Amino acid sequence: MINLNLLSPAKKLSLKKKKTFLQVTRFVSYSLLTLIFAFTFMKGTSFLINEEIASVTASIDTATKIYQTTEDTSLEAKITQYNNLVKSTNNKLAAYIKWSTIIEDFTKTVPSGIQLTYLGMDKANKRIKLRGKANIRDDLVNFKNNLNDNKNYSNIDIPITNFLEKNDVDFTIGFNLEI
Repeated sequence: MINLNLLSPAKKLSLKKKKTFLQVTRFVSYSLLTLIFAFTFMKGTSFLINEEIASVTASIDTATKIYQTTEDTSLEAKITQYNNLVKSTNNKLAAYIKWSTIIEDFTKTVPSGIQLTYLGMDKANKRIKLRGKANIRDDLVNFKNNLNDNKNYSNIDIPITNFLEKNDVDFTIGFNLEI
């Protein structure tokens, strides 16, 4: 085979430059297209990832709010329950009568010649009713005076019939507690 070279060296150089220019242009075009494709792919992926992150964040926020609301509601319910318990306890303590102090004070008013056979109380009115027996009338008078002298008792009611007997006196007494 015979190769004939009919082109002038200037034309050959021009064709070579044109071929090189086309190759460089093609390379730059392919590179540019590849970069555009990669950029588009990365941008789309970034968008999808951001959407997924936003969705997960919204789910976490919702779950956190529900948990906090449940926690807060549960905590508030417990606090309310304990506050009600404290109020109830305080109300009971306010209404509580310390009987040991009252009984100790009462026993100091009872003279040695008195025997009590009945002690009743109307709690709503703080009214005490007693029945008993005095050895002698003077013991009953002393008991009455002791009750009158004590500031913790008022409205002392001793029927006059209690004083008719001189010995072995059966009696009934009623009085109010001042507490």
